[in-house]
Amino acid sequence: MRSIRLAWLGLAAAVSAACGGSADPQAAAEDLATELCDLSFRCCTRGEVNFYLGHYVGPEDCADRLVNSASLSSNLVINLSMFENVAVFLPNLRALDQAVKDGRTKVDSDAVDACVEFLRGVQCNALEEEAEVCTPPEIIEDHPCDPSVMFRGNVSEGGRCTSVGFSFECAEGLACRASSPLGVEGACVAPGELGDYCFTDGECGEDLYCSQLDGTCQEPGQPGEVCAYADPDDPSPSPDSLLLRCDTGLSCDPVTDTCVAPCERGAACAVDLDCDAEAGLVCMLGRCDSPRSEGLPCAQDEHCQEGLLCLPSIAEPGVLACTAPRGLDESCIYRQHAECASGYCDPATNRCAASSQPGDLCPTALHEQCDGGYCDSTFIACASDDTCTGSGVCNTSLGRCEYYCVPERPDGQSCANGFECASGSCISGICRTLPLADGQECLDASQCESGYCGYGVPRVCDTLPLPNGTACLSGIECESGICFNGECTPGLTEGAPCGDVASPPCALELYCDPEESPPVCVPVLDTGEVCKGHYQCRGQCVVAFGRTVCDDTPPAGGMVCDGAGGAE
Repeated sequence: MRSIRLAWLGLAAAVSAACGGSADPQAAAEDLATELCDLSFRCCTRGEVNFYLGHYVGPEDCADRLVNSASLSSNLVINLSMFENVAVFLPNLRALDQAVKDGRTKVDSDAVDACVEFLRGVQCNALEEEAEVCTPPEIIEDHPCDPSVMFRGNVSEGGRCTSVGFSFECAEGLACRASSPLGVEGACVAPGELGDYCFTDGECGEDLYCSQLDGTCQEPGQPGEVCAYADPDDPSPSPDSLLLRCDTGLSCDPVTDTCVAPCERGAACAVDLDCDAEAGLVCMLGRCDSPRSEGLPCAQDEHCQEGLLCLPSIAEPGVLACTAPRGLDESCIYRQHAECASGYCDPATNRCAASSQPGDLCPTALHEQCDGGYCDSTFIACASDDTCTGSGVCNTSLGRCEYYCVPERPDGQSCANGFECASGSCISGICRTLPLADGQECLDASQCESGYCGYGVPRVCDTLPLPNGTACLSGIECESGICFNGECTPGLTEGAPCGDVASPPCALELYCDPEESPPVCVPVLDTGEVCKGHYQCRGQCVVAFGRTVCDDTPPAGGMVCDGAGGAE
């Protein structure tokens, strides 16, 4: 489900000269409230309206209730978690009206009209396909419902003001600052301009920040411009250590010390999907980058170019860096065999050594000593070389045949252990290459391309979800969502008696109602419907507006406030 928020952090925005050029805050609030209510009742079900606004709110009184709240509260605070890119803030209407009459504030009618028009154009929610490639988030620089655009202050520098934290009363470029221990009212002051001294961001003007490089107000960096961390040598520094910052949505690449856009090389990331795969970028150490060359920092082998390994740096102890495999007689104490170009680390010396070919001896009994094979360490007693048909050498001091290298087996040949196979995998007595396709025998899910190994006899790879009648361990494996007695089942239908441990549970979207006699399966409650327990809801039974109601967990394949069955 999309993360969509309509935050009336206080109804906001436009209380001022609303539609038709009216400069009356009351009329503006009514126009805005009407649009917000129309949107809610057009897109949301009755239950969703109950959850977000309250059971007592109807289409005929919704706008009046919002305006009334704005008239009595310091500001209107309603959280509607449903629509995207909508944030409206409205201070107390009476105080705003007085500010307009006193000449401290004026309302931009055109800006209010633009906010109303924006609200009118907001669409109901709709499911979006999950992105398969990195997509930069949309950043709206100038929102049509920005209160600083709709409300224009007239008070000059040093004048009295009350809208602390905003500039509803102060002239453009000024901000209202106050200290509660000194009194209720504040004064309009000029925040720091570019290059002015500062300690914190709050001392700087809009669109500026306080650079900790030199303690002055600066503009955040744009793509390609310089940025800087406190430790220029740290390959994965904390964002808190930024001395020169980048603009919102950008990242500071610690390698190039420049601001970069999302998805690009150097951008901050958490998973590979945060990076441009088409450009060959993956997420490593919290930054998008292409596989790194020798000597550069890494956390795992996949961070390095082909043929390189992520190993402790000899030049910088304690630091992992992309490194060529170790040569003969070089130390291999960190990852032993995996470090060596030969594939074999001599355990007696902890140094890389030459490996043996099939037919050669492998006295250590280590499979890694054999190149293209494995070490046959079967104990065979002997007194002479003639007894040892495999190795041809009898270790008379130990009274056994010497161990020797045997060629690995190709797919399809019988095996007892994975080390015998060229693929490294012995599945059900046969050498196979992983991952396995659907229908092939498996021992666990990690062996399957689908990530699921069935529980039938024999076990075979399969793709979820499973049809009814298939062996299962959990409902999440089943197409029906229900696993009963080890088998996927559709569950009981609506109206069927339920609650008997010998019978399957109710089907999805149904629950067993214990208040019926006998208990029967009934539909789960929708968002906003009054509930007594979590078992009645898709999600949770929570408190909203004084009632315990089902939360806004959407049905499978759906979402809230999507226009299906509007509350009107």
